[in-house]
Amino acid sequence: MDRDFPPEEESMPSPAARSIQITAAAGEKVTVSIDLAESAQVELQVIKQRTGEPLARPWRKTLANPAQVSPLKQNSAKQFLIQHQQVIFIVLALFVYLASRFIGLDRFPIYFFTDEAIQTNSAADMLINGFDSDTGEFLPTYFVNGNQYNLGISVYIQVLPTLIFGKSIWVTRGVCVLFTLLAALGVGLFSRNVLHSRFPVLAILILAVTPAWFLHSRTAFETALAASFFAAFLYCYAMYRQEKPRYLIPAILFAALTFYSYSPAQMVMLVMFVGLIFSDLRYHLRHWKTVLAAFGVGLLCVLPYVRFLIVHPEENFKHLQILNSYWTQDYTLPQKLSIYFKQYGQMLNPYYWFGPEQIDLVRHVMKGYGNLLWWSLPLVLLGLGLTLLRLRKSEYRLLLLAVIAAPSGAALASVGITRALFMVIPATLLAALALDQVIHWLSQVHVRAAISASAAIIVLLGINGYMVQDVLTHAPTWYTDYGLAGMQYGARQLFGEVKEYLQENPGTKLVVSSAWANGTDVLVRYFFKDPAPFQLSSIEQWMIQQSPLDDQTVFVVIPEEMKQVQASNKFKSVLILKTLPYPDGTPGFYFVKVSYVDNVAQVFANELTARHALLTASATLPDGTQATIQYPKLDMGSLPDLFDGNDNSLIRTAEANPLILKFTLAQPIDLSQVTLRIGGAPSAFSLAVTPADGSAVLSVEQKVSTSTDYRNVTLTLGQTVTTKEFTITLKNSESSEPDHVHLWEVSFK
Repeated sequence: MDRDFPPEEESMPSPAARSIQITAAAGEKVTVSIDLAESAQVELQVIKQRTGEPLARPWRKTLANPAQVSPLKQNSAKQFLIQHQQVIFIVLALFVYLASRFIGLDRFPIYFFTDEAIQTNSAADMLINGFDSDTGEFLPTYFVNGNQYNLGISVYIQVLPTLIFGKSIWVTRGVCVLFTLLAALGVGLFSRNVLHSRFPVLAILILAVTPAWFLHSRTAFETALAASFFAAFLYCYAMYRQEKPRYLIPAILFAALTFYSYSPAQMVMLVMFVGLIFSDLRYHLRHWKTVLAAFGVGLLCVLPYVRFLIVHPEENFKHLQILNSYWTQDYTLPQKLSIYFKQYGQMLNPYYWFGPEQIDLVRHVMKGYGNLLWWSLPLVLLGLGLTLLRLRKSEYRLLLLAVIAAPSGAALASVGITRALFMVIPATLLAALALDQVIHWLSQVHVRAAISASAAIIVLLGINGYMVQDVLTHAPTWYTDYGLAGMQYGARQLFGEVKEYLQENPGTKLVVSSAWANGTDVLVRYFFKDPAPFQLSSIEQWMIQQSPLDDQTVFVVIPEEMKQVQASNKFKSVLILKTLPYPDGTPGFYFVKVSYVDNVAQVFANELTARHALLTASATLPDGTQATIQYPKLDMGSLPDLFDGNDNSLIRTAEANPLILKFTLAQPIDLSQVTLRIGGAPSAFSLAVTPADGSAVLSVEQKVSTSTDYRNVTLTLGQTVTTKEFTITLKNSESSEPDHVHLWEVSFK
């Protein structure tokens, strides 16, 4: 229906201001014709939604007389800035965000971690293998990191940069920084187009100064990538609920990218999926055609995961085992659920997020900052309160559901900021929502919104600049444990020094310590082409076994190894050639030459005799039989761990290879086979059984090759033998002594 409004009588005086209110029924078309004088302006305002509910922020637009051509041309730049000021400020905020990530990118975090290097290594390997994985899968769903499949999208985004630029910390981290723009843009657009904030730039700047995000968005860890896709998903889904159905398919795609980027994201997205189905069911039914198309896209997105489960059916459980998750341990289901919700509740505890004392690994925190800045706690709580008051609106239900889902994946294992980083996104939106509301309240007491917002922007910019300066100046000495248990500092510095030393000293047999970080072999492949021009090992090998040693051999050792060398009775001279310091100035890496004492062969012979000496202990076999067992010295576990039925408990020899177990039973048993649960190392086994009737000893031997998984190996005698004495031998077949031999379980039949 069209409505025409008659013009005002020409004789009537024109008032200074005039207000006309029009109410339109659903489905009714309203046409308004307005005659404007040359210098006049009119303001249009919409205060209600289609549903009749009031808008949180009324929509306003000011129009001028289009015939006023000349002044508009003269002030076109000014008019453009006024009309697009939100977009301009968002773009400027994104530049600030990028600058605060890229400045000193290779200097903070102070480490370059193995989990960063392997992203680029895996991408390079896939290029070499013709887009096959090491196991022959074409375009694999997940890549191996250590002993588990937990890398996905984070590898694929490195493929093109690696092909073009090669391996570089700036490139590896820089690619991830660029992808975290999705998070910054996602919270900004969510604030602008969904929450209808007048100052969406605040959300971007709040995200930029959030400590947990500040740190992890400067790394190549997959956690920030997954959280960035999560932010994009939230925005696209919210736009779908704003009567823009075309956003649903992008939402599905970003949900899939989140799911495949990081293992805890699988649980997060499952909770979101279930929650959004019930939260918006009527809306989905109303747009069933769009939902059906999105469902088809979703099915295509699921196919890579289905393939992964078919090829690696036990991998998810194994992943939880490696994380030592309580879900793999011997608890009842109620006990497991109790632990789950306890962990979940801990990650909703404000003290975990805002407290200065953190329980996470030191390399994942910014000392004294908290995971979220402490002063943002009132804003987050206010934003949460506003959200609860507005739950009738879908965007606020979505925001609350994001808070609920964010820690759900991390609670499957243990509390950790990397697994729970998803929480940063809804926390940022809640704080921005609250700050926008505070600015609105201030405007009602005659503090102009522009002034309040400008003050907030200036403060946030100042904090951002301070944080950049602080991490580049003080972060290197926040924590002074630079070794394996702490910062794992030194990849860039050490390998740069190694390259320089080898260039200056050609012909040197360099042995570089592997004991200062996890996965140092991965770091070597990142900084050097195969084969590396040095040996990655430890001087400890020269201390526990006599090995060739000449004047061309130089060792790079860490302080702990240096103490062992100086305390050892095997070296008559220790010459320090150069020292590479830690950031606090203490020695971090020593380049040294050593020489054995003259009687070193006798020293090692005496140690070998002591290594093979067997200890004696009593144990109870699974059937209750009492046994006396002789075994070598262990540095992990105890004998009862072999018979407890728990696949997660084990024993490990301190140095002996093979592991020998000599059983003497209190009473005879009938024995036909022995089953051992072992790891993936190539191994050789033997079983020697002495029959109780005094007849000849029966023996059986077996070998297995390398495996990527745990396995059970059964030694079968071929007959049942009554015995009180038998010996089990397990050897790492491709390793010399000393070595660690692992054994999880022993069972008899």
